[in-house]
Amino acid sequence: MNAYHFSTGLISEAQGRVSSMLTPTHQALHQHIKKASLVHVDETTHNRNGEEHTRWVWLLSSEDAVFQQVKYFRNKDAAKSILGEHTQAIVVSDQCPSYNWIEPERHQFCLAHVQRNLQQMADYSRKGLTASIGNRLVLLFKSV
Repeated sequence: MNAYHFSTGLISEAQGRVSSMLTPTHQALHQHIKKASLVHVDETTHNRNGEEHTRWVWLLSSEDAVFQQVKYFRNKDAAKSILGEHTQAIVVSDQCPSYNWIEPERHQFCLAHVQRNLQQMADYSRKGLTASIGNRLVLLFKSV
């Protein structure tokens, strides 16, 4: 078996060249998804080699494509830049406040998150009114 050893500098240089070559494709993919009528968006933490500042990987997907971008923030401005400030799409997201700027008639909460909220409501107390309502809503949710 042949073992190949590459220096960190060589790998970094190659990443830079490949990144530059892929930039137009990455931008075109972003524009394509931003034009979709229905998009899903999510964000998750991205720590790099113990760096002090947390970064966020933002994911934007449509029926036929997926786009990812690393950003330093998880706020309204970051959400607007990934979705487009004047998006006309129906946007499906979690309940992160970064998306509160989206008009309610175009903003759908992810149903997995809604179901989790209903289950938490059902689990809130064993015999109370809140638990009773929560259990009924969970049952209704599962039947749809």
